[in-house]
Amino acid sequence: MSAGREDERSAEVWKQAAALFDQLAVVDAEARHSVLSSLELTPEVRAWLDKLLKAHDREQTALIDQQLTELVEQLVPSSRISRDAAAFYERRFGPWQTLHEIGRGGMGLVLEGRRADGQFDKRVAIKLLDPVVVGPNLARQLEHELRMLASLSHPAIAQLLDGGVGEDGVPYLVMEYVDGVPIQQYCEAHKLDLQQRLDLFLRVADAVSYCHRRLVVHGDIKPDNVLVDDEGQVKLLDFGIASRLAEGADSDTGRRIQRWCSPAYAAPERLRGEPPAVTEDVYALAALLYELVTGGRIRSAPEMTRWLAAKTDMPVLADRPLPIAQQARNHGRDRKTVQTLRGDLEAIFHHALAPNPAERYVGVDALTEDLKRWRTHYPVQARSGGRLYPARKWLRRNRVLASFAVLLLMALIVGSSAVLWQSNLTRQAAEQARLNAQQALTAQSAAEAALQRADAINRFLLDLFEAEITGLPPDQMPSTRQLVDQGIERTRDPQTGPPKLRVELMLTLANILDARYQIDDADALLNEAKQILIEHDIQAPEVLIQAAMLESDLARSRNNLDDSNQALLRAQDLLQQHQPNSLLLLQVQRDLAYIEMRRENWLEARRQLEVVFSRVDQRSDADDLKLRVAGDLAILEGRIGNSQRALEHFEQVLELKREQPDITPPSLSTTWVNIAGLHMSLGDFDQSMVAYQRVLDLLQPFRDRPAQQRATALKGLSDLHRIRGDFDDAEDYLQRSAEEWRKALNLAAVEDDFFIHYYQGQLLAEQQRWTEAIAALERAIERMQSGQEAPPHRIAEKQADIARFHCQLGDLQQASSWLDQAADVIDRTRSLAMAQAEARCALARADASPDPQLMPMSAIDTSAEAPGSVIRTARMELLRAELLMRQADTQGSTQLINSAQARLQALEVHPGHPLFQRIEQLLHVLGSADAS
Repeated sequence: MSAGREDERSAEVWKQAAALFDQLAVVDAEARHSVLSSLELTPEVRAWLDKLLKAHDREQTALIDQQLTELVEQLVPSSRISRDAAAFYERRFGPWQTLHEIGRGGMGLVLEGRRADGQFDKRVAIKLLDPVVVGPNLARQLEHELRMLASLSHPAIAQLLDGGVGEDGVPYLVMEYVDGVPIQQYCEAHKLDLQQRLDLFLRVADAVSYCHRRLVVHGDIKPDNVLVDDEGQVKLLDFGIASRLAEGADSDTGRRIQRWCSPAYAAPERLRGEPPAVTEDVYALAALLYELVTGGRIRSAPEMTRWLAAKTDMPVLADRPLPIAQQARNHGRDRKTVQTLRGDLEAIFHHALAPNPAERYVGVDALTEDLKRWRTHYPVQARSGGRLYPARKWLRRNRVLASFAVLLLMALIVGSSAVLWQSNLTRQAAEQARLNAQQALTAQSAAEAALQRADAINRFLLDLFEAEITGLPPDQMPSTRQLVDQGIERTRDPQTGPPKLRVELMLTLANILDARYQIDDADALLNEAKQILIEHDIQAPEVLIQAAMLESDLARSRNNLDDSNQALLRAQDLLQQHQPNSLLLLQVQRDLAYIEMRRENWLEARRQLEVVFSRVDQRSDADDLKLRVAGDLAILEGRIGNSQRALEHFEQVLELKREQPDITPPSLSTTWVNIAGLHMSLGDFDQSMVAYQRVLDLLQPFRDRPAQQRATALKGLSDLHRIRGDFDDAEDYLQRSAEEWRKALNLAAVEDDFFIHYYQGQLLAEQQRWTEAIAALERAIERMQSGQEAPPHRIAEKQADIARFHCQLGDLQQASSWLDQAADVIDRTRSLAMAQAEARCALARADASPDPQLMPMSAIDTSAEAPGSVIRTARMELLRAELLMRQADTQGSTQLINSAQARLQALEVHPGHPLFQRIEQLLHVLGSADAS
């Protein structure tokens, strides 16, 4: 039978089943059986009828979703895509190769895929659209849709990577592959509470709002299109592109397909066939949240089944879902949760799920704003609540203040009653009553002062955002710096508030400047704040602590570790006096240990960190700090050479992070950076490359935002390629890393930082481009000596390298000058860089008979203990081999050359690497000597 005839037959089967369903859905089971027995039905019609009736009789909304795909395939003349998915496995679509099926729908097929042209290896999802569905003449429409969707860049949106029309006329989309589960399934599997579910939902809503601002409507929001991966990252999929393409189709198929979306979440107007709109996405988001919160859906299985079988365009659906509290109770939510859902949240859902679009929230932002107001106990827009409603919300937000007022009233009542009822009250009891009343008054005064302070801060912020900024158009948002500058001017005005408040605001603004690397401005503002503290003799501990911690941060930014340490010690003393049980004290102690790490006082740093860890491990409110201290200990182990133990620590840190529902990809990427570096130091270069690539994948959704983790990963990939002799790739990754650091540090050009010169010098030296390497390292040293963070020994190591390069060129006078500078800082017997430089310079003096101990075996063994230093170790072996050759020790030099060659071959270093060339030269010299 031809495909067309088969399509017609399938459609006829469906029509018969739907017509009978209308008659039988309202009949009880026994009567229904009798009717069915009397009918002569084909097996296909009976199978469809049984499915619909079963779903109607039971609360199986998930079954309806599965049947929807089959329904669309029955009602729409299908192409070979839906008939024979296997025919599209291992096929090329542009530069992409399909693999196997991972999903399908009425509008197409989704396959896992990969890049087929070998440019890079990346898992993708390839969606093939049914040409019959989207209609002819789709090229122009598809190009428009692809351009629009490709412009979407949001961490919670699966990125569109490519698309087009295949050689056989099949349209395809290539999307970021998301390895996750539907959001509802994730919430249930991880037993998320109400607030955690709301946090996840708000990320989805933010992504939808982002799309709306770019005039893109999703059109099919449902759990299957909102996936959450193992790390808690939300991804919104499938923007209903086939539906929008079908809108322009002339065929009846194109017009009918517009209706098809998930009936469990779609707005009534969408089910009637109207095109997607912003208010429809609002409705679908609310339906999604309804399910996350209650466990049930807005429509029952019978409602949805009758809509599927309806012969008219008007669905048979209830106007409103069950109230959320009742639905939550029906699905076994605990009593506390059910109580929480009453009132405001019910009003929000009632407003968002209004059948009439004009009665809903005007947009996603209005819905999320009300949800945020509900969770912070502010009046919501969806509910009037009467005259006392705002007062009740104020009391809910200010329980402490309200409690103080009640205590005061009780104290006064108790005192008065005691006087009336006990005329013989003792003087001691009367004094106690007076003290109670006085304490209540003091508490009330403190609460009122806190309220006044909060009001003053609110007024400050409102005035800041509402103020006119000179030269800024009224419709343009000010930059962060413009707002900070405006805020600084206001803090200088005594009318802004009491001196203490102005100091707190100044310190907050200075912290913002510090976070944006504007150190000088932050320092100046801190000094202004300290001057006000002195002038007004402000001794408030919390302000002094804040000032001391900021002073420490700024000093550390300038590499002034002594001043940073002194400021932290002042903060520690204040906290021990006034807040001995605060987490902030433990944070300060962690910072003190970090300074010891910066000083490379490893044992003292480890001791301090272990003390802090033992304290945070005993607290239930210190999970985040515990995670950071554990990371510090892992870093410390790596710094002192315990790479395997450090790797184990970081893998534990990674597991701890994954257990946190709100962990972010940037945070995970930080741990992966460290894991990658440790794999490199252990000589496991393949695992290191995989880990660094993992960092780049995690940060892909944030590619427009500079990230130090990305910069470090790119530098690591540069090192891996450099080590193996892939110098072009190494240079490319190094340039990308330098550009990332430039953006992160807010520099005008990459040349302004020592970074690019420092590592380019190393890369050029590996290629034996000695003159260029010298110039690069000289520029790096100049910048390091002019104020950038650089311990003296690091500079001295590079000075020794420059001396070695000069000796490679035969310029012994220049080499001597650089060696002298390095020797003022580092000891030749402890520095591998100095040992290499002196050995190379000794070999450059033609009249000398150099001592092999200039490159002792102990130094080579020390280098070999770090598996990631294979290139350096092989270079040192060749240096010692040359020294032995000058002593005519053929056997010893041959052993060292063979050892260096074996190291490089085990690492799969590129055969064209200069060290291989040097090995051939030395072996040739040895062969010539033997022949003579």
